[in-house]
This record gives sequence, C-alpha cells and structure tokens, in this order.
Amino acid sequence: MIGSVLVLGWLMWYLAKGGRIQLPFMQNVVKNIDLTPLGALALCFGAAAVAGVLGLSPAYGAFLAGLVLGNSGERPAFIGSIRPIQSILMMVFFLSIGLLIDLQFIWNNIGTVLVLLFLVTIFKTAMNTAIVRMLGQSWPQAFLVSVMLSQIGEFSFLLSKTGLETGLIGGDVMRLVVAVTVLSLAISPLWVVTARRIHNLTANVTTFGELMKSVYGHEANIAATAYSKIRPQIALASRRVETELRKIRVEERLRSTAQSARGLAAWLPFYPSATAANDNPAAENAAQKDSDNETSKSA
Repeated sequence: MIGSVLVLGWLMWYLAKGGRIQLPFMQNVVKNIDLTPLGALALCFGAAAVAGVLGLSPAYGAFLAGLVLGNSGERPAFIGSIRPIQSILMMVFFLSIGLLIDLQFIWNNIGTVLVLLFLVTIFKTAMNTAIVRMLGQSWPQAFLVSVMLSQIGEFSFLLSKTGLETGLIGGDVMRLVVAVTVLSLAISPLWVVTARRIHNLTANVTTFGELMKSVYGHEANIAATAYSKIRPQIALASRRVETELRKIRVEERLRSTAQSARGLAAWLPFYPSATAANDNPAAENAAQKDSDNETSKSA
C-alpha cells in the first residue's frame, strides 16, 4: 500500500512537471484507426490485471493507465477513438448510480442528507477556489473552475464499497455516502449554470454592494416600487395606531389619578370611612335587637 501511494505520487509529480512516458508500439497503434481503441482498452485492462495480481485495486491500475495515456504524445488520437466507448461507459455509470439510489433512506434522513450536501458543495467550492487562486489564476476563473469541481467524485463509490468490505463503515453510512454523492452529481449542472450567470452578471463588479445590486437589483426594484405604493397606507395605519395608543395612555393616567384621589380622601378626618362602621358588628347587632324589642313592647 505504501509503495502504491509512492508510485502514484511520483507519477503525478513527474507528469505535472511536463514529463512524458513513451509507451512501446504506441506510434504504430495510433496509425491504425481500428487498433487505437483496442490499444487503449488493452492498456487499461492490462494495468488493472497487474494491479489485481499485486494485491491492489484494479481501479488503481486503470487509473494509472489513464494518467499515462492522458499525458502521452498520442493523447489526441486516443481521445478521438475512445470517445464512443467513453459515452457508453458514461451511460452505464449513470445507470448504476440510478440503481444505487435508495429513495426511502433519503426521505427518512432528509435533514442529514441535505446538510451534508450543502457543507460538501460549499466547502469544496471554497477550498478549490483558494487552491486555484494560489496557483495564479484570477478570482473569476478560480471560482468557475471550483464550481465545476464542487461535486463529489466517482471514487467515493469505490471508497465506500471498500470501507464496507473492510468493516470500517456500516451499511447505513454507505447508503448515506451514496445518497450525498448522487445528489451532488445531480445538482452539479444547476450549480454550474447558476455560477455562470452570477459570473456574467458580476463581470464588472468590484465591491460587495455592486455584487448584491447586480444579482438582486431586479428584486430590489420590485420591492421599492411596492413599498412606494403602500407607503401612504402604512403611514395612515401608523398614525391610527399612535392615536389609539395616546387614548389608552390618557385613560390609564386618569384612572391612576382617580385611584390616588380616593386613597388620599380616605385619610382625611372629615371623610366618612366605610370600614369604621363595620369595626364592631356585634354591637351593631345588639343595638338592632334592642330597637326591635322596644318596638314590639310599644306595639
């Protein structure tokens, strides 16, 4: 495993520096239009078989073969001849993706799937933008390139399957990885179209305010027009509300003033207290009985 990683790293470093690997008999192969696709397929399956014999993944060997062919001098001839095969394999790939989608699992875990999809898309776009910018590209170019690469790669299916076979992840985690990857690939065209439109709208923008104005200028004009039409009604309603609030405040002040006046009058000596007459209810009842007795005697 360490050797495979070192080989892959060395190969990518060598090819990135402009190196070329000359394959034997390739010049004779590309001269024949019938042998060119067969030669590409033979190299692909041969490298996959060798990787399998060495105990590595066959996809690893096929990936190395693609790197070598893509950076060889015969690349234009190979691309033209294997394009029909690429189209067929692409259709098979998306067909297999459609078969892997578990709609019931996505619906049961819709919150987790959408959050992960949002985080992955935004994080990959931001990370790729920073990397491409560090490589010397302009901000608009870096942004467009990053949007093109914002989706999760096809290797995630291979990695999730390998993780499931080795026991590193469970079945639910694999279904989650497949769901997020499929949705990422599905929204990729919409994400790219949206980014291109934003790029076209903001070609001459230098500040964030101009960016917002160019992107949401139409909606802002609609909102401003609607506000100008309903502004008189809003002002009238606000004045009515203020008038009602003033009335409520005046009533509350009058009520509090009346309560204060009654409390003050209760402490005055010449004001008859209602509670004083009820201080001795027993004496009042005895006096009432005496008066009733005197009335009965006189009768």
